[in-house]
Amino acid sequence: MRYETELLTSELISIRFEPTTYTAGAAHPYSFTHAFNYDLRTGSIIRSPEGFFTPNSGYLDTISSYSINNLLEQFNNERDAIEPMIRGGATPNSENYQNLLFTKSGLLIVFDPYQVAPYAAGISEVTIPYETIAGIMDPELFSLVSTQTTN
Repeated sequence: MRYETELLTSELISIRFEPTTYTAGAAHPYSFTHAFNYDLRTGSIIRSPEGFFTPNSGYLDTISSYSINNLLEQFNNERDAIEPMIRGGATPNSENYQNLLFTKSGLLIVFDPYQVAPYAAGISEVTIPYETIAGIMDPELFSLVSTQTTN
């Protein structure tokens, strides 16, 4: 297992875990992502994606649209071949957004191999600047992370 601390402050911790598994006879090992976000002030886990956003704010539509557009730009050369995969794996469904992580530069969305692109493309990532989601993000969390971007 590999891990990376994406954000660590006196109020929040955001860690990306990447366990790897291998099945006998498989062509290659398979790794996946598990996002862990913890509010140190309240002693509680912040659940993805609902814990990040204001209820009934349309957050899934917003982050899905941003992610799809960003991924299409990232895979511009292969766009025609993988556009259906991108659109399918980044639809506004909460299951597609289980791996959200706080960073200094924005909200990181991690898409595992096969979710929005073939295995050979690896893990795909989209970072949404906090200013872009300020109106839909939980106001307390936004105030905590937006101060990090200026420090």
